[in-house]
Amino acid sequence: MKIKCECGGAMKEATLKQFDFTAMAGLPVVLRNVRGLRCAKCKGQTLTGSTIERALSAVAFELLKLEGRLVAEEARFLRHRLQLTQKELAARMGIHPVTVGSWESKIEPISPQHDHILRGMVLAELIEPAGSEPRAGRMRSVLAQVRKHAPAKTPRRLVVAGVAKDRMRGSAERFVAAAASRLLERMEW
Repeated sequence: MKIKCECGGAMKEATLKQFDFTAMAGLPVVLRNVRGLRCAKCKGQTLTGSTIERALSAVAFELLKLEGRLVAEEARFLRHRLQLTQKELAARMGIHPVTVGSWESKIEPISPQHDHILRGMVLAELIEPAGSEPRAGRMRSVLAQVRKHAPAKTPRRLVVAGVAKDRMRGSAERFVAAAASRLLERMEW
């Protein structure tokens, strides 16, 4: 099946040196050296659905590794990654929905405890997607640590490199385990 661009040109597979992923992620994100599609006629670029999904997971991992508390846009991105409404996230965290809304609307910064609970929930989902039982030990490790850093003053720009298909294919568990290990190593105990 040939994919056509809006201009009528044929889309061809290509390695995109830099792809502005901001509109898809809802955060300032640039993907480097990512497989995508480029129009032969207008040079427009896009990504396939599977590449977008892998990139969103990579962005989530990068957010989990950031120092300091999450800012509004980052907390919202992680909630969306969990595919939860503010009300559903609040219920799972045992807090009031207004609390979640206040982080995301920049009324109040996320507390260190809520930051870690949210990160732990995302880590558990990335390690073992919905439908499987989260590994309690990993969850306890993530949730045991409470950061004392203040939230960042402005949204951080993420650069995600190597969202290559072969990096995830056949080695998804090793990739997730290595990322989780790096995250846990960076946390203060």
